[in-house]
Amino acid sequence: MKKTIILLFFIAISGISRAQQPIDSLYLWVNFQKENIVIDIPKDYFTLRTIVPKLPRFVAVRKLNILVPPLPQKDLLLQTFHNYLTKTTEPADNYQRLDWLRVMALYLYFNQERDQVFLSEMRKILEDWKQLTTAGPLITEIGYIEQWLMLKYE
Repeated sequence: MKKTIILLFFIAISGISRAQQPIDSLYLWVNFQKENIVIDIPKDYFTLRTIVPKLPRFVAVRKLNILVPPLPQKDLLLQTFHNYLTKTTEPADNYQRLDWLRVMALYLYFNQERDQVFLSEMRKILEDWKQLTTAGPLITEIGYIEQWLMLKYE
C-alpha cells in the first residue's frame, strides 16, 4: 500500500513538472504564478562567470539543485527557442499557447540583444491572441510577456 502511494505521488509530481517544461530536451521550467513568472534553472547551468540579466520585478529565477546534461551553447539555445516560437504561432488550444508563452519567457531571459523585428512580430501575435475569446484564461500570462517585451524595447 505504501509503495503504491509513493508511486502515485512521484507520478503526480513528474506530471506537474512536465507540464511546466515546454521543450522536452531542455531542463528549463517556467511557471506562471498569480503575481509573477518563475523560471527554474538547474544550478549546473550557472558558472562563476554567469551574469544574470536585469529582470522585470515580476520575474524570478530559482536555481535547482539537480543533475542535468549540459545546456546547449547560447546560439543553439536561442535558435531552438526562435524556431519553436516562429513555427507554433497559431497553437490549437490554450495548453499549446501556454507552452509558447513559456518558451517566450525563456527566450527573453536568455537573449540579451534586441531584435526589434522579431520582438515586434511576437508582440503582434500576443495582440492577436488577446482578441480570441478562447484565450481568456491566459490573459494574465499574456500580459506578463507583453510587459517584458515592452521592457526589451526600452
